[in-house]
Amino acid sequence: QQAPAPKRRWNRLSPALRSAAETLVLFGITLGLLRFSRDVSDLKYVDIRLMFVAVVASCYGSGMGLAAVGLASLSYLYSLAVSYVDISYLLYSVDTWVPFVIYAVTGSVLGYLTGRRRDEMAALRRKNDLLAEKFHQLQAVQGETLEIKSRLQQRITAERHSFADLYRIVRELDRLDPPRILEHTVGIVEDLLQCDHVVVYRMTPDGRSASLAACSPAMETRAPAVPDGGKLAALCTVLARQPVFANTELTPGRPDLAAAIRCDGRLYGLVAAYELGPDRFTTYYRDLLKVVVGLIERDLVRALEVPRSERPLAREAAL
Repeated sequence: QQAPAPKRRWNRLSPALRSAAETLVLFGITLGLLRFSRDVSDLKYVDIRLMFVAVVASCYGSGMGLAAVGLASLSYLYSLAVSYVDISYLLYSVDTWVPFVIYAVTGSVLGYLTGRRRDEMAALRRKNDLLAEKFHQLQAVQGETLEIKSRLQQRITAERHSFADLYRIVRELDRLDPPRILEHTVGIVEDLLQCDHVVVYRMTPDGRSASLAACSPAMETRAPAVPDGGKLAALCTVLARQPVFANTELTPGRPDLAAAIRCDGRLYGLVAAYELGPDRFTTYYRDLLKVVVGLIERDLVRALEVPRSERPLAREAAL
């Protein structure tokens, strides 16, 4: 429900104008009471001007309090003038200055106390607003944190399940024959990286050359039976320093991701993936490939130690 139009217009005025207007209204009421008190003997000893100064100073502070002192003093001077009191008597008689002093002291003291109380309330209000703002910010941060925590918990739970399924799958390699282990490994890496271009190479005991051991169907006509020796040596040098190689520079002829198969310090083979999407070069997939190869490393070593008949391929391509 909206306030009446005159009240809305009054509220739109500045606080100083409202205070001045209300002070003038109170002063008018004071003048009316002064005229009324002349005929009432019980109000003869009541200083209505002092009450006016005290009310204004208590309600509006020192500024309006001093203004009320000035209005009360003018009213007092006017009452003396209409009573035919000589001006020289006002200047030299101490008794006539007592009301002025009382008005000034009352207005100053009550105005100061009111102003200090208002300042303290304003400081408390600002402090409360600041605390409320911080509280709302903390609530927002807490809500965002809880949401992120919930998402992370869901993601961790999902990844824990995926790792559990992956661990169950790779444990099945223990019951497979060596040739089938390599084929099964190709399928695991394909499913892991969501790609169809995976190759497994068997390294010679001296670690200087390699031969094709298993690959995806899409790589049967593209994967070299014997990779280029120079680029193979460069790749092995990188894998000697880190478990997984990522072709972040997109060098032609190199795999996008490659992991070393090691056991007791010897390099038994390489697992390489080609034509990966841009989102597969992240640290997450590098670590995932490292973990998977580490899980099936014992089975891969067992499969790579057994010679496998390979059809000769005369071509030589870049790894």
